[in-house]
Amino acid sequence: MTTMLKRAAALVAGTAMVVGMAAPVLAAEAGDIIDVNIDILSTIAIDCTEPVNMADITGIGQSTPAGTENDTVCNVVTNNSAGYTLDASTDRDLTNVNGDQIVGDELALVTPTAWVTSGTTSEWGVQVKSATLAGVDSGVFVAGGYGGMYTGEWLNFGAAYAYTDLVVSSTESTADGSPLDTVVDPGDVITLSFGAEVGASKWQPTGHYNAQVTVRATTN
Repeated sequence: MTTMLKRAAALVAGTAMVVGMAAPVLAAEAGDIIDVNIDILSTIAIDCTEPVNMADITGIGQSTPAGTENDTVCNVVTNNSAGYTLDASTDRDLTNVNGDQIVGDELALVTPTAWVTSGTTSEWGVQVKSATLAGVDSGVFVAGGYGGMYTGEWLNFGAAYAYTDLVVSSTESTADGSPLDTVVDPGDVITLSFGAEVGASKWQPTGHYNAQVTVRATTN
């Protein structure tokens, strides 16, 4: 009898031990959301062909190029989503070594206007000859169109020499995956054409006339 009770007690003890080992272990857990941010800043590059050696004027008349000698081609590349503004200014009027000048006083400084020269004056200016733009753009001096030299709308470099808009772009000008390099990625291609005229009754001294024009591209 005593032996049987010991066996039963041993059986009960063994059963309790097995139940205790099978009990589940509960894990603790916690989480948090991380807000990750980065700003992509704008950059811009411009490259224009130079120098521009305009077609000669013999005595009176207009500088009439046989080809592209009056032109500069500007490449503008930017990643700015709002686009850019292309404008131009000059340090002085076309001037020779004696101080004689060809000025742009016949043309309005800010308002696009047709090329008009009176018989007693000489003038010079620049216009947008063509523009291949990436987005939906507005060209301040493209609006009048380019039908040939001395047609369409022209920018005068007046006495104030202020920067005046030539083209206003509304979007970036570089393809996906292309670096901001105007050699690898031409971006927007804008051709500017320069003009000059000596009026029929104007005595314009001879000489080599020169001015420095700055074409600037600024992100919007």
